[in-house]
Amino acid sequence: MEKIESLLLALGATRTERDGSAVSFVLNDIRVDFHRPHPDKPALRYRVKDTRKFLEMAGVHYEHNEV
Repeated sequence: MEKIESLLLALGATRTERDGSAVSFVLNDIRVDFHRPHPDKPALRYRVKDTRKFLEMAGVHYEHNEV
């Protein structure tokens, strides 16, 4: 989850700490809520998919350019 949080913050999202392990991010007026996993646990597949969906809804799109 640390890498996901770092990515969202680098893209300009604002983070709001919630109750317990909950955290919210807002980017381009779109909000997503997550629960942080226990320390040293990797992000689960569904959380990565939710992050990608959030970024798409917020207008962030991935472009792959081969060199």
